[in-house]
Amino acid sequence: MKCLFIILDGLGDRGISDWNQNTPLQKAHTPTLDYLASVGANGSLTALCKGAPLPSEIAHFLIFGYAIEDFPGRGVIEALGYDFEVSFDEVFVLVKLLSVKEIDDTLYLAEEKPPADEETIMSLIDDIRYFRHKGIEVEFKPTHGIDGILKLSGNVSSQISDSNPIFNGRPLLQIESLEGAENLDAANQTAEVLNKYILWAHLKLASNPLNSKRKDLGLPPINAAATQRAGKLKKIKSFEEKWKLRSEAFVSSALYTGIGKIFDMKVHRFNIKDPYEDLLAKLKQAVESEKDFCFVHTKAPDVAAHTRIPENKVKVIESLDSALGKILPELDFNETLLVITADHSTPSVGDMIHSGESVPLLMVGKYLRRDKVVNFDEISCLYGSLGEVKGNEMMPMILNFMDRADLYGLQYGQCPLRISRDKSLG
Repeated sequence: MKCLFIILDGLGDRGISDWNQNTPLQKAHTPTLDYLASVGANGSLTALCKGAPLPSEIAHFLIFGYAIEDFPGRGVIEALGYDFEVSFDEVFVLVKLLSVKEIDDTLYLAEEKPPADEETIMSLIDDIRYFRHKGIEVEFKPTHGIDGILKLSGNVSSQISDSNPIFNGRPLLQIESLEGAENLDAANQTAEVLNKYILWAHLKLASNPLNSKRKDLGLPPINAAATQRAGKLKKIKSFEEKWKLRSEAFVSSALYTGIGKIFDMKVHRFNIKDPYEDLLAKLKQAVESEKDFCFVHTKAPDVAAHTRIPENKVKVIESLDSALGKILPELDFNETLLVITADHSTPSVGDMIHSGESVPLLMVGKYLRRDKVVNFDEISCLYGSLGEVKGNEMMPMILNFMDRADLYGLQYGQCPLRISRDKSLG
């Protein structure tokens, strides 16, 4: 039996007062998802704990059954996703060009996404691409638009805080070593060097002639760089080694490409903008795959929620439901365990980036206990037979319903016992 594991990123949401506290998923017309709920088992998923808003990379890491202590950090995951060369001695930190205002010797975030053309962005990046201090080398590696990744080489640590406050009007933050850092000297030194880099970058960018031109055009200056989510490669078991399942990932962005790579999955990357066509293309390839575990990801619900227009999310959900309906006739639930859920909730109202509500979960397959749920949404699924599922329970449940789980407590060796011709054995 094979598992088709589908993540509808950011699918969960909050009750919307104008909709009688219904969510976009409840509001959407989803005949395929509702049908699957009616023939399967349903529940809710919380990747870590109730109320904790998780970024996607941590939520996926937990859902795939890995310990939070083994999480390497988003910076290095994205570096892998962009096909950068990565070693265990280097640190990778997400970096973004920003517009800031100086008030009382403090830099305040004025605009996190200042508009600029590609030529302007690359010229500004070239001005702050390389920096060296106390034996640590910093390289700005551009990725997309104003975003990039800093590659740090030398005696460096990823156990440092962020400088990007994310929200406009807040001050840029001094980078510090994290409490309990394994190598405190390296963490302190890394923080010191990055703080100097950020101040140096501000001076370089502020004096760049391009910003004078932007001022004349009435555009905000791009006069700072800020960092977040440092990461460093760690040795973790591959997905196949951990779960004895040959796996493939069908994804779109660098982050999810990196997630597939960190688990040593075979990764197929797509670049299709339309949510319906994107999911359908991924599903078609996944259905044809001969691997044991096919991870299919779509970012569309999350992106729609970030517009803060709930109707946009409703439309996206309905288009994804149509794509699922197109592929449904090709699924044999005697041979395939279908799992559909989300990594986290992304609110389409309010101010939070992600929120801590649980997300709906459904499973359809040969060995499931069918419940009485007939609608796939955040509330209906709470009454299903799967109950409230934690992230670290997901993979054991999948193995169980694939009829492949080992009896708990057995300790298998790694190698077959060979016949010995040793005469001393008698």
